[in-house]
Amino acid sequence: MPVSNDIANCTAMLDALYLCATPPKQFSNLYLYGDYSPCSDERHNLRVCMSAKVQSDPEEARKILQDLIVLRGEKDMRLRENSPTDKTIWNLKGEKERGWG
Repeated sequence: MPVSNDIANCTAMLDALYLCATPPKQFSNLYLYGDYSPCSDERHNLRVCMSAKVQSDPEEARKILQDLIVLRGEKDMRLRENSPTDKTIWNLKGEKERGWG
């Protein structure tokens, strides 16, 4: 018997997958990164949530979802560390340059 929606509610993951596949999101990804998004992370998250949903033991379902949350957080941290726009883009100048008033 599947676990209740209080433990494994996959609606947010399904919404994220749907949002990823919409034309505005795909055009935005094409504009920013030069390629369409394969939505692989969203598909993986939905697949893991559905596997937790069909567990008969609620504690096992909680453990699967907790592992998903931890892995997603670690991946987000790695993406932020390797982002080319994560760091400051502009260099601050201490004194006025000559010829600028």
